[in-house]
Amino acid sequence: MGFRELCSMGCKHCYGDFPCTNDLLAAKVKDVIDQVHKDVGGLVFSGGEPFLHPNLIELVHYADRKGFSVNITTSDFGVTKKKDKKPFR
Repeated sequence: MGFRELCSMGCKHCYGDFPCTNDLLAAKVKDVIDQVHKDVGGLVFSGGEPFLHPNLIELVHYADRKGFSVNITTSDFGVTKKKDKKPFR
């Protein structure tokens, strides 16, 4: 799910062209998760840089509770050692 159209890295190898700063709202992302959770087993958060989205951790937990296998495609920019203290499943 490409839900973040912002990345500050500008990596030469990246296919992305992220000229704007629009985020899908958390409510919209949850709506999409609710719509597909019975038909899809895995969910990849990508973007731009997912960790720049203000609700990423909340959305990862939400998808996890719905039974998704969750992956995050990231450059690791903005990732801290203790980004979240809540354990996943």
